[in-house]
Amino acid sequence: MASPAELLLQQYLSQLERWVDLAPGLRVCVHALRETELAQLRDRPVLEVVAERAVRWEGFSAAALLGAAVGSSDAVPFDRALWSEAVRRNADWAHKVSDTLVAEAQALLQQRAAVSGN
Repeated sequence: MASPAELLLQQYLSQLERWVDLAPGLRVCVHALRETELAQLRDRPVLEVVAERAVRWEGFSAAALLGAAVGSSDAVPFDRALWSEAVRRNADWAHKVSDTLVAEAQALLQQRAAVSGN
């Protein structure tokens, strides 16, 4: 059984979750950047950030990843290393996730500016 701190952490992390639709029937859940992590979008290759922010997915199968002629349609459990390779092979997915992360970062910055009066 999870401790109260573990339960609170799960709730806190769930507030960062953003689902990104990649293609019909395929979506990935990523953690938005925290305020102290925003510089990652400036200081690191965006593809690295995109690859590491994913926490789960829906609709993925070997067929979705490799093509229907090669893979089966059985669901594939989320694996960060597999996601990292898949997103590096699909620029459209990478753009969709990076666009979501950037939009979330901009919204956070605007919110902070409004609070501080700048």
